[in-house]
Amino acid sequence: DSLGSPGDINLIMHPDDLGRIADHHAALDAAGHDGPFSIEYRMRQRDGSWRWYASQDIVYERDSEGRVTTILGAAADITSST
Repeated sequence: DSLGSPGDINLIMHPDDLGRIADHHAALDAAGHDGPFSIEYRMRQRDGSWRWYASQDIVYERDSEGRVTTILGAAADITSST
């Protein structure tokens, strides 16, 4: 089924990667620069299998207090086919 809200992303992210993803987002918020930042993680597919992705993210916008409000990223499937 489709995702309905931002919190639903936890339904497709691998449980073992959720902490690293949270740390990744905290690092974006705390960094004195806007990136790029890299992370690898797993996402569940419709058939229930897991695939690995590598993401490159930058901070696109911050609020007046410097907190990240918008991230721009691109992810590539890096799952080995062998």
